[in-house]
Amino acid sequence: NFNGVFYQDSLEVMADIAGAGEDLAVLTTGNSPWVKQAIETIDPVVANRLLRVYSGNKSLPEAYESTERDLNLGGRRMVSHTEDQLKGFEGLLRSPLLEQVNGIYVERADLATPDEVLGLGISHYVRDLRNAPYLRRE
Repeated sequence: NFNGVFYQDSLEVMADIAGAGEDLAVLTTGNSPWVKQAIETIDPVVANRLLRVYSGNKSLPEAYESTERDLNLGGRRMVSHTEDQLKGFEGLLRSPLLEQVNGIYVERADLATPDEVLGLGISHYVRDLRNAPYLRRE
């Protein structure tokens, strides 16, 4: 039973992205093959737009860069990355990808202030993912 494993705002945003004809990819810290199964169970339309679940050590830039390289092979690129903990941004903050990716920090537990988050170079600080500007960067 995968009910409750995703925040409602995340599910709604993923559905909006998929509904707009955009693809999704998930990057997790640990190998999490259950993510694809969970999304298939919860929202088959989103699952159809989910390219792959990547895993890697998100404290290292290589996790993001290898994901981006793989996406590029398919003619795609990373547009945004969302986290609800600053440690999930560590590798992206040390990668040149930070300049092209919309970093979206979702404050769920009062762990950081907007000044802290934005001061690191993360593009957006929101308390509800539905308020995040998911825009293409050209």
